[in-house]
Order: sequence, then structure tokens, then C-alpha cells
Amino acid sequence: MVRTLYDPAIEMKGKIEGKIEGKIEGKIEDILELLEDLGTVPESLATKIKEQKDLAVLSKWHKLAAKSDSLNDFEEKM
Repeated sequence: MVRTLYDPAIEMKGKIEGKIEGKIEGKIEDILELLEDLGTVPESLATKIKEQKDLAVLSKWHKLAAKSDSLNDFEEKM
């Protein structure tokens, strides 16, 4: 019989990581949604956004997407 020890620190770390991943996924969705209002998002741009895992960078891009007049404007400033 294998016994595992319950470690609340490991559980908490998992919950925190899950919350961060959820925030990252949400920011990516929000950015793409805003950009889709400006036109068809090129696959290369969508991939670049989806690969970003830094929440601070995604927050910056989210604000930029909300202020951009075009997809080119967004890409140039990111």
C-alpha cells in the first residue's frame, strides 16, 4: 500500500498556478476579441498572442488592443 502525505503547500501552489493560467487564458481571449473587431486577425499575430505567458505583457497588449485603430497599429506598438 502506498501512502501519500497531504501537503497543503502543494495544494495551494496548484490553486495559485491554476488561477494564473486562467487569467492568462482570459486575457488572450479578450485581446483576440478586441482585435477581431478591427478585422481578421492574421494567424501569425494570433499565435504570437496565444504563446505569450507573461500576464504583465498580456495586460499591456489588452490595453493596446482597446486603443488601437487597426491591426497594423496594434502590431507596430506591441
